[in-house]
Amino acid sequence: MVTRDSNNIDKSLEVLGLNSKASPEEIKEAYKDLVKVWHPDRFAHDPKLQKKAGDKLSEINEAYRNLKDYDIKNEIVSEQDSDKVRAEDTKTSDKKESVKDTQAKTQSQSKTTSKSKPKAATRPINRADMYVLEPQWARLLARLFDLYSLSMPCGFIAGAMIKNTFLDGYVIQFFFTMLIITLMESFILASTGSTGGKYLLGIRVLNSEGKSLTFTEALSREFRVYAYGFAMGIPFVFLYTMAREYKLLKQKGAASWDSSLSLRVLYRRINKRQIYIFLFLFVLIIAAYTFGFDMISK
Repeated sequence: MVTRDSNNIDKSLEVLGLNSKASPEEIKEAYKDLVKVWHPDRFAHDPKLQKKAGDKLSEINEAYRNLKDYDIKNEIVSEQDSDKVRAEDTKTSDKKESVKDTQAKTQSQSKTTSKSKPKAATRPINRADMYVLEPQWARLLARLFDLYSLSMPCGFIAGAMIKNTFLDGYVIQFFFTMLIITLMESFILASTGSTGGKYLLGIRVLNSEGKSLTFTEALSREFRVYAYGFAMGIPFVFLYTMAREYKLLKQKGAASWDSSLSLRVLYRRINKRQIYIFLFLFVLIIAAYTFGFDMISK
């Protein structure tokens, strides 16, 4: 029996944004999607990004070859095991039978075995129900989900910290709230490799070595998000910065903060059920946020 090189296979699956339960069909589809996303021709306008895309594509090809080689190796070993079993069955047959009868019996058993041997079961996949969202929209929706889900508890914490002090005020509380959200998101991202919104939409953030971010890396990334993407909440300015990052994501597949830190963002396929869950929770959070804000205002 062949033992699986779990580290190598798991790493290859991670490169393709898959888990250990992925079927051959899912592996093939994920490979095709990533080749389209990271093909160097998409970055012909930027030699530096084109080189990075070429390195990334080499890593994707290597991961796909590892997974294909693993499947082929298993098939070969499986055939060898079957031959061994048939040979042992032949040896246990009656030695007193003639050579001709023994050969005839062995051939008959082989035919029966080959006909009755069940094929390996494969998990049926309905590809029409699986989606990879466009990076710019997936990232925007995930970010809004995280902001709304964390703003209320973080806002209460910030309000309690500055209440009855010289810092007490709406503007100061807003910046304190954003600071606490940044720290909270960094902790979650470093602990899990994702956040609530990213997890629901199949997004994972890794460092240049393909590992989960450290807290320092996650904190540096989150500060850049709010500085470069949201312009620290400065009115009207953040509309320009968000439009700029949207354009970068659409054209190059990476935001400025991910490129500057050499981070890898993986997008896995999600099904309709996951999309419905995301939308339901998003609406629920916005409703709770609106209701809570109205209660505070009164």
